[in-house]
Amino acid sequence: MNLPGPVVLRRASQNVFQLYSSGEDVLEPNRNGAEPTLVNDVLFHGVKVWVGGEMKKGTITKAFGQATSGDLNEWGSGWKSRRGGWSFNRSAWPAPNLPTTTEQKVATPLFKPFNEGEGGESVHGAQGSALLANSRTAGTPGYRYRAALLAQDIPALSWPAGSVRVAAFGTQSMDLQDLTANGWDPERRTFEEMDSAPPNRNPEDHCWHHSDIKNVSYFFNYPVFEKMVNVGNLKN
Repeated sequence: MNLPGPVVLRRASQNVFQLYSSGEDVLEPNRNGAEPTLVNDVLFHGVKVWVGGEMKKGTITKAFGQATSGDLNEWGSGWKSRRGGWSFNRSAWPAPNLPTTTEQKVATPLFKPFNEGEGGESVHGAQGSALLANSRTAGTPGYRYRAALLAQDIPALSWPAGSVRVAAFGTQSMDLQDLTANGWDPERRTFEEMDSAPPNRNPEDHCWHHSDIKNVSYFFNYPVFEKMVNVGNLKN
């Protein structure tokens, strides 16, 4: 149940409930503000994977450029990123040239373009408005371009709903940490072992991890199933 995004339970009245875990590992927020490391945090410990992906979104060309040349300003003159990349568009604006007019800035971005159009055309420039037309209408090219920009290039501005309470749900937002039994699985890390534990949590308590609805014995997580039955009125 603790999947990317909130768990949603619905009654016949269409009330919505959120189940999240303040003890998340994969969706753990970076409360200390530090960017997760790819090797130590993500690969070795599997923590902050979602946050790490968001903070690195669109920066792969920047990171590669710094690693290969050591000088971001002079790197990438022959490259055109298809996955974003917050590096300078030196193929269009070789140093020390910079766009000076509004027309130049609109036609050719100073930074590397984000996702390309499906036919190779760029969503930047004079044709960008036409490509992104009807971007809120599902099934249109504009909708797909807009989704690609959000998914591949522009980082999220909020923490994942699977690990933090969404205030809009009010009392219908429930922490999975409060729906555990029998002391919880002792093999799970404690809040004390997190980089920055959430407030109002006993540091010695063991955490409800990602997908523990299926990974942990029913002996420990049965209150969640009881809650779903009661909230969803599933006995009727």
